[in-house]
Amino acid sequence: MTLAGGALQLLELQWLHQNFGTGYLQDFVVSTALFGLGAAVLALSGINFLRITSLQQLAQLSLGLYAAQVIFIELLDPAKSWLLQTVGGGGFTLAVFVVDAMAVFAAARHTRLRQFLV
Repeated sequence: MTLAGGALQLLELQWLHQNFGTGYLQDFVVSTALFGLGAAVLALSGINFLRITSLQQLAQLSLGLYAAQVIFIELLDPAKSWLLQTVGGGGFTLAVFVVDAMAVFAAARHTRLRQFLV
């Protein structure tokens, strides 16, 4: 389901580009829901090779990561064009995730802040 959703995303983006002239970098297309559902089913399947300890620790803080991500998208926005030119399409996304994760991990070490993240 995850692979099918990913393939459908590529096809949908190509179709949108050809018919409407949109760019390939879109935040959400309809097939993203199928991709997300497949990723969720895969994550909940309990397959051994998917069990990565550092990601399991990160999963406990997913609410904090999700909530704080908007802040870092806005803070890193001035560097967005530079990151896209230098690193490519995933550079901005990766930068936001890394800065977000570092901030949430740092905040989670403090007992008063941790209650808002978990």
